[in-house]
Amino acid sequence: MIQCITKFLEEVGTVLPYQIFRGQSDSTWPLHPSIARQRDLFDQGQWTFTSWRQTEDTLIEQFQRLGAPHIDKAPENQLEWLVLMQHYGLPTVLLDWSTNPLKALFFAVEDLRYEDTDAAVYSYLPKSWYENTDHGISVSSPTCFFPKHQNQRLINQEGCFLIFPLPEGFEAFLAMDSFASTRSDIDKMPIRIIIPAKLKNPIRKQLDMLGITHQTMYPGLDGISKTIRRRAGLS
Repeated sequence: MIQCITKFLEEVGTVLPYQIFRGQSDSTWPLHPSIARQRDLFDQGQWTFTSWRQTEDTLIEQFQRLGAPHIDKAPENQLEWLVLMQHYGLPTVLLDWSTNPLKALFFAVEDLRYEDTDAAVYSYLPKSWYENTDHGISVSSPTCFFPKHQNQRLINQEGCFLIFPLPEGFEAFLAMDSFASTRSDIDKMPIRIIIPAKLKNPIRKQLDMLGITHQTMYPGLDGISKTIRRRAGLS
């Protein structure tokens, strides 16, 4: 467990050359893409979809059709459509990461709904990177990439993504270490750093002093407003 930002950075230093980082408000949450978190709806019989593939295809088709009037330049392939959908809150096979550990720490502590819950920051050394996403990506294990077209939010967050393969039917998404084929692969699986709940507020204040706030992470009036609220002590 870490005690302050300085200790956090010391902890990060022990896991180098891990290259990407992800913060989660609850340390017990698995590293799953947002679409995987919808499986309870299937288990409860609330979905008419018959597979993850059908679910994804339907969401993409509807977003393309209904979103077309609001998109100045249409994405060039399915992967870029998924990035855009992720940006606007639709569930996808993408999982957000950052190349900056302090910005991952921000995401671990910023949500006041989980103020009394230990958080976590994960560090990960991807087995491979896709440098050219012009024609999309087909993967058999979680694979890291930078989107070709980055919006200002992604730039400020120093963001990248892991794309997960879709399981057959509605099988559960596998844990990341399930894709390891060798001992060295397992050794490079994500490392978790626990952030105690009692330190979330002090760490937020330290991050504010370093210029890592909603204003800088979410450029625009929404981010500015949230930063003002936090500094004023409003929820």
